[in-house]
Order: sequence, then C-alpha cells, then structure tokens
Amino acid sequence: MEYVGHLVRQDKAPSTIQVAMSAIRTWHPDGQQPGTKDAGEALRKHARDWARRRRPKKAPAIRSDTLRAMVATCSSGRPKDVRDACLLVVGWGMLSRRSELANLALDDLAVEDDGVTVHVAYSKTDQAAKGESTFVPACPDDPALCPVTRTRAWLDELRRLGVTEGPAFRALARGGNLATRAGVARGDYMTPDAIGAVVKERAKLAGVPDPSRVTAHGLRRGPAQEIAEAGEDPTAQGRWTPGSPTVRKHYVEPAQGKTRNPIAALRRKQAEQQETA
Repeated sequence: MEYVGHLVRQDKAPSTIQVAMSAIRTWHPDGQQPGTKDAGEALRKHARDWARRRRPKKAPAIRSDTLRAMVATCSSGRPKDVRDACLLVVGWGMLSRRSELANLALDDLAVEDDGVTVHVAYSKTDQAAKGESTFVPACPDDPALCPVTRTRAWLDELRRLGVTEGPAFRALARGGNLATRAGVARGDYMTPDAIGAVVKERAKLAGVPDPSRVTAHGLRRGPAQEIAEAGEDPTAQGRWTPGSPTVRKHYVEPAQGKTRNPIAALRRKQAEQQETA
C-alpha cells in the first residue's frame, strides 16, 4: 500500500500503478502476497480523479451567431479585414480544416452567383491527393455571411494589389500590402498556424468568452453541429470518410440526444395532455 501511495502522489497513470501492483504480488511467494484491498481502493479513487482531470477539452464550436460577431470585426475595408472575412465565411461554409484553408490556391475557388465551389487538392482523409470539391451555397439575404459576396470582395482586393494567381489566402504585411516571403518554404501561402491566429484574433475582437481556447477547428465543429441538429449529415460537406465514427460520435449522436431526447418528448406529451384535459 505504501508504494501504491507513492505512485499516486507522483500522479502516475492508473495503468502503470496496476502493473506495479501485479508485479509486486508476482514477486512474493505463494501465500505471502500483500493484501490489495486498501491499495485497490486508493487506485480506484486515483483513476476517477485521473479521468476527470484528463477529460479532453475540445475547442469551442464557432456557431452561426459567433461567426457573425467575428465577421463583424472585419468592417474597416483594409485588405486584412477583407481577407479575414472571406477566410472565416468560406472556412465555416466548407467545414474546413486549417491546413485546407492554408493550402488553397486561387485556382481552387470557382465563384458563381449561387455559391462558391472549393477544390481541396489534399486533405487529412485524402492521403492520395485525389482531390475533392465542396460547394458552399450563397446567402443572398445575408451579405455579411455570404461566401459569394466575401470571396468576390477578396478577389477584387487581390486584383487591386496586382495578384491573379498563387495562394488564395496569402500573408500580408502590417500595412496591408503583400508580404514578401521569397525565402520562406511556403512562400506567400499562410501557414496553418497563421490561419489559427486569425481565428483567435477575431474571436478576441468579437468578445467571445475565453478567446484563448478558440481555434480554427471551431470553424469545422460549429457548422457540423448545426447541420446535425438540423437532421442532416455533415460527412460530405466536411470531407470525412463515409461512415466516419467521428461524425456519428461527436455530431450526429449528440444532436439526436437533443432533438430525440426522451425527456423532452415526455414533456411535450404531458403538455399536450394538459391542453386537452
């Protein structure tokens, strides 16, 4: 028990402590093994505490209302604001990974009146780089969050800066001019970390609670949650592998837990009975 207590105080993994307990019993001759009741109880208590402290902390989902607040901070008309607004709206609409946004080229964007088709040449689930396209529909009644409006504005800004090819989302200098990055491996392309920094900065400017926890992954989680809650499947829009257990576990099942919740159904039924009584 004393050694187990020592391992607990060192905050060793429960599995490590279990192995140590088994080894100690194995080392002792038959009939002389130490009792495990107290040590076992200490291990169970430590395991519960360990699980609570190491519960995965997911980045906050950026839902529609949060996205709107973040885009509202991009209103000055400066090149950086125009770029960031496009990045946020298109990234949200295509349930983008930050690496996908960082690697987009201008040739990957096809803008029509009804939406923006984004070609993702390579992604986490497309290791063979076959590429696939995602359509982000227009929102004509909501220009602030319309991918067509935001993308056209950014393309116009790039043309004004003399850019017609290369990265879709490129690095900008402090004054809003194009950054010169000839000596950098990625050239004018933003890095995934830079994409994340934009999202975090806009969250902070928008007054999002605890902005330090906000990451670019929120642009993927937020719309995936809302799609699932609307009764639809986010798999294709987010370019997950068909039948992905991640989608089912993290989006579909939690959404069904809300929309098909038995307690909520019971309360609706009770309310109906009271109305007819």
